[in-house]
Amino acid sequence: MAEQADALIIGAGIIGAATAFELCKKGYHTLSVDMNPAAGYGPTSASCAIIRVHYSTLEGTAFAYEGYFYWKDWASYLGVEDERGLAEFREAGCIVMRTEANGYLEKHTSICEALGIPFEIWDANRIRKALPVYDLKSYWPPKRMEDDRFGEAGDGRVDSAVYFPTAGYITDPQLATHNLQRAAEAQGARFVFGRRVVSIDKTGEGRIRTVCPSDGSTGSRKIPRGQDFRKRRRVHWHGKRLPRLARPPTCPRCPPSRRAGRRERTGRSPSATRRSAIS
Repeated sequence: MAEQADALIIGAGIIGAATAFELCKKGYHTLSVDMNPAAGYGPTSASCAIIRVHYSTLEGTAFAYEGYFYWKDWASYLGVEDERGLAEFREAGCIVMRTEANGYLEKHTSICEALGIPFEIWDANRIRKALPVYDLKSYWPPKRMEDDRFGEAGDGRVDSAVYFPTAGYITDPQLATHNLQRAAEAQGARFVFGRRVVSIDKTGEGRIRTVCPSDGSTGSRKIPRGQDFRKRRRVHWHGKRLPRLARPPTCPRCPPSRRAGRRERTGRSPSATRRSAIS
C-alpha cells in the first residue's frame, strides 16, 4: 500500500532532520529517506558541532543568531523527550584573531552591531590573560613543508581579537540529530533508513517527478512525487518490488538519461563531500 506525503527529504542529518521537524510543525507530512542506518550517521557524525554567530553576510549571521536561541533552550524547542537523552549546548564563547587577511573582522562586527549580537574587542594583553598559551606571533605568509623556513614565525604579530560570548559547541551532533528525529516523528514525520537514492526523474519544466531509491539487497522502490508540496500534492512511497539493481544503480522505469549512476553522469564520486564553512 502506498504511503502519501507532502514532501520527500533526502538525507536525515542535522539539516534534513531539522527540515522535517519544521515542515511538520507547519502541518506538512514528510518522508525522510537516508542511506545510513540511523539519523545523523553521515557527515553530521563527523561534524565538530561548533555553534557560532559570526558570518560574513547579514542573512547568514541573522540565521545563525536565531539558531543560537534554539540551541540555548533545546528542550523547549524540541517539545519532546528522547529515550537517549538530549544533546547539550556548551556556551564556551570563542575568539577570532583580527588580521589584515580577514579585514580585521570589520565586516563581521558591523553586522553584529546591526543585529545586536554581543562581542568584545580584545587587545593582546587581554588575549594573553584569557589564553596564556596562545602564540601571538604571525606566521604569514604560509610556507610549504619542504621550505627550510617552514614553522618559522614572520615579522608581524597579532595585536587584537574579537570575542563572541554566544559561541560554543554541541556535546553530541549525532544525538542532537536523533533528538530532532524524535521531535519530527511526534509531529507526524516518517523516517526510512538503509535506502540510497539512485536517480531523480524530472519533468520537462525541471520539476521533480520521480525519486528512485534502493534498499541495497532486495531491489528498489519507486516514489512518484508531487510537483510542488506547497500545493498539497502528495508524494507516494510504493511498496512494489522492482528487479534487483545492477551497478551502477538503475531503475527500469526511469528514462535512460536518468539511469546512469552519478559517477558515470558527472565523473564524480557519489560520496558526500565534507567541507567546513569558514566565511
